[in-house]
Amino acid sequence: MFEVSVILLLLAALIWISTLRRLANRISDQFLGGQTYKTKKVLRSLASKLKSHELTIQQAEKELEKMGDNNLVTNVTALEGPLGIAITTLREKLESLRRQESKQNWVANGVNSISAIRKNETEIKNYTFHVISSLAKYLGANQAAFFILEENEILKMSATYAYDKRKFIDDNTEISSGTGLLGQCVTEKELLHIAQIPKNYVKITSGLGEATPKCLVMVPLIYREQAYGVIEIASLKDFEPEHLEFIQKASEEIASELAALQIHTDTQKLLKQAQEQATQLSSNEEELKQNMEEMQATQEEMRRKELALQEKLEEIESERAKNLAILETCMDAVISFDIEGTIEFCNKAGEEVLGYSRYELANHSLFKLLNLHISTRGDEPVLLSNTGTQITTRSEVNTTDRNGEELSLLLTATHIKVRGKSMFTLFAQKISVDLF
Repeated sequence: MFEVSVILLLLAALIWISTLRRLANRISDQFLGGQTYKTKKVLRSLASKLKSHELTIQQAEKELEKMGDNNLVTNVTALEGPLGIAITTLREKLESLRRQESKQNWVANGVNSISAIRKNETEIKNYTFHVISSLAKYLGANQAAFFILEENEILKMSATYAYDKRKFIDDNTEISSGTGLLGQCVTEKELLHIAQIPKNYVKITSGLGEATPKCLVMVPLIYREQAYGVIEIASLKDFEPEHLEFIQKASEEIASELAALQIHTDTQKLLKQAQEQATQLSSNEEELKQNMEEMQATQEEMRRKELALQEKLEEIESERAKNLAILETCMDAVISFDIEGTIEFCNKAGEEVLGYSRYELANHSLFKLLNLHISTRGDEPVLLSNTGTQITTRSEVNTTDRNGEELSLLLTATHIKVRGKSMFTLFAQKISVDLF
C-alpha cells in the first residue's frame, strides 16, 4: 500500500510537470501565428514566464526521480515557490513513512527470529537461555533473566545472560509472584518500563567495572490470560518505542511457545510415568504369575503330602485296629496307665480280672485296686507292690477283688515315654488252683 501511494504521487507530479512543459511549447510555437499584436504580447509574456520556470521544473523532475529511486537525503536541491514547497513536503512524508516501515520491519524480523528458536529446542532450560540471549543481542542490552512461574505461584529463575556469556544459575533462586517489581509485573500483566532504577536494585558488570543501568524492562509472558513467567532486561541505554514494541510482541510469541513447550514437557513426563507404570505392572504381573505358579506347586506338594499323610494315618489306624483286636482277644489282662495310676486302656480280659467295666475303671486308680505305687527315686519311675517289691516280669501280687475276696495275680510291667509322658503297661494273669 505504501509503495502504491508513492508511485501515484510521483505519476501525478510528473504528469503535472509534463503538462506545463507542453503548454509552454505550444504557446511559443503554435499560438503566436494569426494573433493580434496585443494578444501576441500577452502570450509572449506568458510563454516567457513559463520558460523562466523551466529550470525549476527540470529540477523538480530530477528530485521526483530521486524519490522514485528511494534516494531522499543525498544531494537534496533547494527549490523555491509552491512547487518546491510541495516537493519538500512530499519528501518529508516519504522519509517519515520509510522510517516507520523500517522500524516495523525491524520489529517483525526480531519477532521472527525469536519464533524460530522453538523449532530447534525441546528442553525448557535451553529454550529460555536462547530466548534471552537473542533478545539481549537484538536489543543491544547488557543483561537479561528469564523467570518461569511455577504452580505454587513462585517465580523460579530458568536462565540468565550478560555480555555474550551464559551466567551461572542457582537452581534455588526463587521469588514470590506477589512481591517486588517482578511480582507486580506478573500481577498487573503489563510491561514495566523503568527509567528511574531503584538504588542497588541491579548492577551491570563488565571489564570496566560496575554501572547502574539506565533502563530496566520487565515483560510478563501471558498466553490466553494465563501468566507463564516474566523476562527482565537491563540496559545502559534507554529503549526507543520500537524496542518496547518488539519486546511486547516477542513476549506474546514466547508465552505461546513456552505454554506449548510446558505441555510437551508435561506430556513427556506423563508418557514416561505411564511407561514406567506399565513396566512395573508387567513386572508385577510376571512376579504374580511366578508366585501363582509357586503357590500352585506348593499346593500340589501339600496335596501330595496330605494324601501321603492320609495314607499313613489310614495305615496307622489300620495297625491300631489290628493291635486293638489282638489286645481284645488276648487271654491276659492288658492295662495301660500313667504315673498317677489313671487307667487309659483296659482290654476285655482286664475287665474280667479286675471285676470292673472299662467305663468304671476310668474313675478308679489302679494303685488302689492292686495295692501298687510308683517310686521316683531313680532316673525312671519304678512300679512297686505294697510290700516294696518291684514289679518286673511275672511278679506275684496278692489283693482283693471287687467283692472282697482274695485275688492273686502274676504281673509283668513295662515303662515307656510317649511324647515325654511316662506310661506303664501292665500284663496280669490270674493265679488259680487250676494252674497247679
